[in-house]
Amino acid sequence: MNVQIGSIIREIRINKNIKSNVLYKEALSRPSAVKFEAGESDTTVERFLIILDRLNITLEEFASIYKKGENQDLSFTSSYTQAFYKKDITTLNAIVESTQQLYKSSKNQKYLHYGAIVSLLIDTVQGNFCHKEAKEILQDYLMRCETWGYYELTLFINTLSFYSNELIDIVYRNAKNNLLKYNRLPRYRNEFSVLLFNILEKKISSADYRYLENYLEELSNFKNQNKDIMYFQAMVTYFTNLINIIRIKT
Repeated sequence: MNVQIGSIIREIRINKNIKSNVLYKEALSRPSAVKFEAGESDTTVERFLIILDRLNITLEEFASIYKKGENQDLSFTSSYTQAFYKKDITTLNAIVESTQQLYKSSKNQKYLHYGAIVSLLIDTVQGNFCHKEAKEILQDYLMRCETWGYYELTLFINTLSFYSNELIDIVYRNAKNNLLKYNRLPRYRNEFSVLLFNILEKKISSADYRYLENYLEELSNFKNQNKDIMYFQAMVTYFTNLINIIRIKT
């Protein structure tokens, strides 16, 4: 663990007016706490999570403070999104090249995935299908990943338009139970809702009415856990009425 973390914890503790003996009780001894906050030592992940809990701060919030608000993932997403809507092929190609370099140096798969997404966006702009391997990279990862987290969920949402309806059904079934484990967390709950909205929209727009009722039922069941979200309830009502119209016409 980076020793700079201790000094950041100290700053948060002081700003929240929390005494050292309260924050580190049964987690760190007084000498260890002093060294930790001075950046002279680190601590275990388990103790670190206890400290964050006592500070009433989430891991995500701490990460934002630690990185001074910088978010490389968000920066990548923003840059390729802007380039895509401007149909700026030169910038998109440059982003693909940068992700390839980052992947080679770090071996972090997310850079491989970023490159694949941008390659598929290039195909979309140019109206061709030159990067078949890019879609396969994304599909294979999502199909083989047995434990989904926030990253896999957002990756699936952001690449949904590139997949066939059949593949979407398979991937969703495989990931559903895993994703529902996190449905009490607001961040996951919101993204899971967006996933269902997007699946329904894609199926309706492509006139693939198979399993529409199933996805609507998923959404309705989820509605019972989200009674305080007006937007969510409005979207459920919208899709319910739309599917009823489709059912009458077909």
